[in-house]
Amino acid sequence: MSNLMSGKKTLILLLLVFCSTLLPQRDKMNKLEYYNTVIAPSKGRPPILSRLFGYEHRKRSVLDIGNLVLRFSNAAILGYDRWGLSHEFPAGSMSTFQCCTYYWTLAPIIGGLIKGQPSVAVGVRGAVRDHEEEFEPLPGYDADYVDEQANIGIAFNDKPASWPASWPIETDPTGSYTDAVTNKSWSGIERLLDIDQPGGSGLRFPGVLDGVSVAPREAYFVATDNDPLEGNTLESNGIGPLNVRVDMWALQYDDILNQDFIIYWEKFTNVGKDTLYEVFVGLVGDPDTPEQGGAEWTDDYSLFIHKDDPLMAEKLADTTESNLLWDLGIIWDGDDQSEGFKSSGLGWVGLKALKTPYTQTADGEDNDLNGLIDEGFDGLDNDADGDIDEEDEQEEIGITNYFAYPYDLDAQSDNEAYFTQIRGGFGFDNPDYTGYQEAPHADDINQKPYAYGPDVTTVMTSGPFTLAPGQSVDFVFADILGVNETDLLTNARTAQRLFNVGFKAAQPPKEPVVYGVAGDKEITLYWDAYPSEFSIDPNTGNNAFEGYRVYKSIDKGATWGKPVTDGQGNTAFYVPQTVYDKMNDWSGMFAYGSPSLYYDLGNSSGLKYSFTDKTVLNGVEYWYAVSAYDHPDGIVPPLENPPKKSRSDASAPGNNTVILVPQAKPAGHQEGIIDVEHQSGNSTAQIVFDVYDNDRLSGYDYVLTVSDDLDSEDNNTKSYTVLNNATLTEATLIVPTGTKLSRRNLVKGKLSVSGPEGYEDLNNSNAYDFGEPFTDVNSSGAWDEKVTFNKNTDFTVENESGIIYAAEEGALVKGTIYTISYKYYPIYESTLLAGETSNPSFEGVRLTITDPVAIQPDPLTSYWYNPDNEGDISNTNWFITATSLIDPGNPDDYEVRYSTDSTEILSPPGIKVPIELWNTSDNLRIEPLIVSPTPQGGVITSGTDVRIIEVPNNAEQGAITWSFVFQAPEPATISADTNVTVLCDTTLAGNGIYDEGEPFTDLDTSGTWNEGESFMDCYFDSATALSALNIGIANMTQMLLDSVTLCATPQMDTTITGEILDVFQYDLSTFTFDTLIGLKFTAEVAAICDTAIAPIIGDARYIATSKPLTSEDSYLIRTSASQAEVSDKDQLKQVKVVPNPYVVTSVFETNIERKEVQFHYLPQQCTIRIFTVAGELVRVIEHREGSLGWRGPAVEAWDLRSYNNQEVAFGVYIFHVETDGGGETFSETGKFAIIR
Repeated sequence: MSNLMSGKKTLILLLLVFCSTLLPQRDKMNKLEYYNTVIAPSKGRPPILSRLFGYEHRKRSVLDIGNLVLRFSNAAILGYDRWGLSHEFPAGSMSTFQCCTYYWTLAPIIGGLIKGQPSVAVGVRGAVRDHEEEFEPLPGYDADYVDEQANIGIAFNDKPASWPASWPIETDPTGSYTDAVTNKSWSGIERLLDIDQPGGSGLRFPGVLDGVSVAPREAYFVATDNDPLEGNTLESNGIGPLNVRVDMWALQYDDILNQDFIIYWEKFTNVGKDTLYEVFVGLVGDPDTPEQGGAEWTDDYSLFIHKDDPLMAEKLADTTESNLLWDLGIIWDGDDQSEGFKSSGLGWVGLKALKTPYTQTADGEDNDLNGLIDEGFDGLDNDADGDIDEEDEQEEIGITNYFAYPYDLDAQSDNEAYFTQIRGGFGFDNPDYTGYQEAPHADDINQKPYAYGPDVTTVMTSGPFTLAPGQSVDFVFADILGVNETDLLTNARTAQRLFNVGFKAAQPPKEPVVYGVAGDKEITLYWDAYPSEFSIDPNTGNNAFEGYRVYKSIDKGATWGKPVTDGQGNTAFYVPQTVYDKMNDWSGMFAYGSPSLYYDLGNSSGLKYSFTDKTVLNGVEYWYAVSAYDHPDGIVPPLENPPKKSRSDASAPGNNTVILVPQAKPAGHQEGIIDVEHQSGNSTAQIVFDVYDNDRLSGYDYVLTVSDDLDSEDNNTKSYTVLNNATLTEATLIVPTGTKLSRRNLVKGKLSVSGPEGYEDLNNSNAYDFGEPFTDVNSSGAWDEKVTFNKNTDFTVENESGIIYAAEEGALVKGTIYTISYKYYPIYESTLLAGETSNPSFEGVRLTITDPVAIQPDPLTSYWYNPDNEGDISNTNWFITATSLIDPGNPDDYEVRYSTDSTEILSPPGIKVPIELWNTSDNLRIEPLIVSPTPQGGVITSGTDVRIIEVPNNAEQGAITWSFVFQAPEPATISADTNVTVLCDTTLAGNGIYDEGEPFTDLDTSGTWNEGESFMDCYFDSATALSALNIGIANMTQMLLDSVTLCATPQMDTTITGEILDVFQYDLSTFTFDTLIGLKFTAEVAAICDTAIAPIIGDARYIATSKPLTSEDSYLIRTSASQAEVSDKDQLKQVKVVPNPYVVTSVFETNIERKEVQFHYLPQQCTIRIFTVAGELVRVIEHREGSLGWRGPAVEAWDLRSYNNQEVAFGVYIFHVETDGGGETFSETGKFAIIR
């Protein structure tokens, strides 16, 4: 330790050592216990748990889209164990296994000389240093509020809600500097549009590269060390603060290649008046591998790899691409276990410098080992970019100090911190710490030489350099985790490559926006082709989109199904529920290489845009994600956008992940309606709406029109467009760089902007006051609160993208909210006419159109009739099969009439048949007819082929256009059978014992239930069985009807047999039975045809033809919104408590400390009162959206606690549900039991 310590600090250190000797239990303490027991008393600090988080502008947020999760502070504290999630790895492991996190604390450090005296600023928390937390955030760089649920605090590029209304330009009150970062990179007020944020403000996040974001998630904050109360003060070091400002960016990626590290870019600026000399910048970190377990922080080891390290081969197991591993510090656990948490497989920690300050003078050395000496000072244009000796030609200093020491022996003065810690480790191989040795440590199972240990805190810095007032330097590093040494080194190389190419990471397709619908025992997902299928990888310039993978999580995002592991057993991704991929040559398994890892590219099954899961339980929370993935693109392997890992991200609208709780519709629910009216034209195209989410129907009307350019020489396409008839409004800011509305494809000329006229607020009243200058937009002579602004003069609009821009010289005022009114096309010029399902969805529905590709008979609208009979009924069961022989041009309809006015055939002449054949569209009788074979005696028999001659469109002469073959049915019996299996209802209590088929926990992986294993008891009710049976019979009957083409009126005969899987009491004939597991029915359905009945005089067969869409066709699409209001007391009869009885636990409980039962089939809003059987009120629950137990419109959870938060006793309880509807009040009561 340094001999420059003051006597007071020496006394503290002696006291610390003395206390340590009295506490042999240190080896059993975790670091929190040790800090509170030893460190805090010795320094006069309060215990950690009693300390407030921080000060006025401090905020915390979580970097959680990658596999390394970090909660950090804008006070430059890059993780602190007591906040939780301090380097959780892998993501979700804490909630699943209660392990592991890997840092006590991590923070930047900077030190230099002011007038020859050292001053050091450090941001760590919970250290043994004399001072800590010396950086304080500057205000104005975030939204100035905290919402932990939504992860709002520090500004994130992917969370516009976390941004300030405008970004400040910081100016030192002394006038010595103006913020160079913001002035250089962007205006400080305006930001570029984030095009992927529907409804966003259009303002720009100050990204890491000249104001442009390069990572899926970037965090940004600004802090200084000169806060007069909490900073690097004169009292702490005798010289005062360095007066440095640090602009810090944190970059996180979510793809499989880059998800195991976080990159930090620190820009240090001298904002004071003194030049700082002999400056060093870097990091101080206290990694513990892991934090969980007793004294796990006392068995860690560390080594460092410096530039062109001659000992690298001895230090590392893999030196591939060794130059990518320079300036890397590594920390690992000596015994690779944490008692009570993990017996092996602990993570490895790495800190890697990616960019350090440049050398400032020629030193005659090749510092960056690129073969050039002092290239930044040689007067040459070494990189041939036209500039001589510019910054990027200069050599980086690199890491010049890696100092490791035990947690206890931290610096007790700025003097010691500067001379011993941040600049004392030159040479690396002989640091002033006895924990370093060249030979492997005896307790290190990895037997690494040249290692520090077994208790490691590290300081890694670069310097020295001079920092003049207003001057800035950059320090960039990667914070890395790996599942083992090999994985850590792979991640370190990847981080360096990513930096070397300017952070241009290969990108998967853009994630789809997924919508989820919670149904009764089912979940439905749906999404659109846009934007995923239109994505271009900015690195390759290619669209390599391949398909979608659907994932399901039953543990709230911790895992997403069966893991897919590499050759070392590390989880890389998960097996999806299903894969929908393009029908192309990309299929099968793709090998990622070493370690062995394979990715399923699909089997060319075809793309789909919805998914339904019926393997769910009502009331249970499930997470789903739909990931868009691509195929290999050159050297870039397949990538996908992964599921969200946090609740705040997963629950945010407009991403690929949804959180859903299946449930029935609420009591009183009435479905919305969508109705299609063919207003003009005569097309027989199938117009189908698949309704995914009935509750999203809004009541808007739409118009579908067709553009038919088939006759155009320039355009041979047909398309259709859907217009929303309603005028929509949005209130938003409008900025020159663009504001994206929530919808695209705006109707030209239908957008208007209105709002207040701009004025000069002379008295800062935030309101217009008479006499203040204003912009008279409407020339009224007076200031108006609402005027309509002028297109082109005040704003412009891109209709296709839905982006509106404020004109630079227009009358729109920055920061003012305006109302935008517009119409839009949910579907614009779609050419999907063959039943494709890739149209954009809207209002929870998707439109598919199947347009006839040729004119053919339409059997659905063809029929026999006889006007001479009552009801125009014909008794014949003959068929007439119509076949188009050539394109007749017009989609005309025809009619064959059995008549006494016979028609002569063409050959042989003189023979007539007793029919008339009419073109009903033109009201034209067709004759003569071509009949084959020649009818004997003018009688038409089964098999007779009648053909007609017409003049098709644009033809100069007639042609045979249609064949009509008459067919008599043949007697036949066709039968089929189907199986219907009805499973037990898991939401109702069963018989109290395990029965075959019930879900169970297979603790011994035997595949069968064994005594002691938990199971889900079930109940089976006859109504469910009958419903399923009837549906099965109806489906089979329809299948037979569809297949029996020779039967005009088949008779259906049904035979039912049943197989009971596990029965206690039943009566198969009446379908009444008690508790059972499942019921399997076999339904046999037969179709029996009668004897043929020939047509008679008066019978007529109307033969309709299919008619493709033309520009004459238009459709009105009406929607009505669903309703949820109880109108009858009987609608509350289904309300029940699940489970009932509650026995010790329930399937809804994911936390052992929180009990839960649920009320199902509730109305959307109601009051639930719970009483004892003695009538004592236990709890009142208001079921409303946002209530504590809200699980959806029909489900409310109760935590089995009374109104005064006491856990209720076992016994029978009564519930009373009350709701209002239609001016009346309705209620229902019921009973349930709790068994502890």
